[in-house]
Amino acid sequence: MLKKELEELEELEQAKADIEFEYQDLKSDYENIGLIEADLKRLIELEKQFNYIKNRINEIRIYDELTHNFENADYKIRDKYTELKQGNVLLSKHYDYFYKIKDENIDKPIGNITENRIDRVKSCSNYFTAVADRTLQKSKIVKAIRCRDKFCPVCQKIKSTKNALAIEAMYNYLKDTTKLNYLFITLTAPNIKSNKLNKELLSYSKSFERMIKTKKVEKINKGYIAKLEITYNFEEDTYHPHYHILMAVPSYYFKNPDYYLKQSEWLEIWQKAKRDKNITQVDVRKVQNKNIDGISSEVLELAKYMAKSADYFNSLDVFETYYNETHKKRFMRYGGLFKESLKEFKKGNLNKYINANVIDWYFIIKYSYHSEGYEKNSIRNLTEDEKNQIINAEINNLSKEFDVEY
Repeated sequence: MLKKELEELEELEQAKADIEFEYQDLKSDYENIGLIEADLKRLIELEKQFNYIKNRINEIRIYDELTHNFENADYKIRDKYTELKQGNVLLSKHYDYFYKIKDENIDKPIGNITENRIDRVKSCSNYFTAVADRTLQKSKIVKAIRCRDKFCPVCQKIKSTKNALAIEAMYNYLKDTTKLNYLFITLTAPNIKSNKLNKELLSYSKSFERMIKTKKVEKINKGYIAKLEITYNFEEDTYHPHYHILMAVPSYYFKNPDYYLKQSEWLEIWQKAKRDKNITQVDVRKVQNKNIDGISSEVLELAKYMAKSADYFNSLDVFETYYNETHKKRFMRYGGLFKESLKEFKKGNLNKYINANVIDWYFIIKYSYHSEGYEKNSIRNLTEDEKNQIINAEINNLSKEFDVEY
């Protein structure tokens, strides 16, 4: 450990010891008997100090461990992207197979697969540049030659990260400029077989429109983002489309009985809209705003891809179903205030709401892919100018790259 970091660690350990007794004592009183306002403020202040000191001590110790084993310290990054790239390799093999049987005139069509598309997938992210925090636990790709194929796991990961930032910016904008509450709604229906998937996806779309136009929902709906996702049950060989919805509702929604809808009412509304009495549940809850690296958990759910690669790579038949039945389908919907905020976002007017600098990027790393996985070509510290360039580039390019129908 460097002398500077050793001295900081000693100071932090002493500071932690100085406040820990008072912090734990006040915390115990708060949990058992309550606190007066002055003591409560002191507890909040101590908790912030205590958590900062604890996290900083942990950072220094992790960084010290990394410096003693620096050659392999980035193994988590390599493992993460190697797994994604292996999915990309599997995709190219699937495309090779379907392209071959198309040439052989075998009656098992899967459209729009060309040699050029296959080559783009094969060359995707063979070389890339990533940034990482000082612990090498968090990272993201900042430069790569990408295929941008909708089924490529590497491109999905990059796109999901960008979409999360974009949706969070719209969400932050509305929270800042309006006084509303927010619901996170999950709408489901019984699983179906592959031969009914296309019809079911169309049914979901029409049913959602019917639900939004019902009097009870129209009365409370101030805007929404709706994401259609499809999961696969390999044990039953069935597919499960379902909606995740972030909906803005009046600030008085939970307090005014004329507006508040119980779970049972939401279920009845969805059953009627879907025209299916076999639906047994919906999930409706207040958004809790629990953040992961500056992004709310509900937004992360919306930003995910429409299907998991582990599902559509289950078999060639399953992949063919996903490929054909999702072709030219719309998986994201915007309405009301969220639709208006989307327009502002696309104009670049919401850039100040993009949380692009939550993580303190510390390293820049270059990788190349070989048959057994990614190898690190170089690693060095980022300069302050480079950090700012990365943040500014992400903010300035996000409105152009955001896929509104993702």
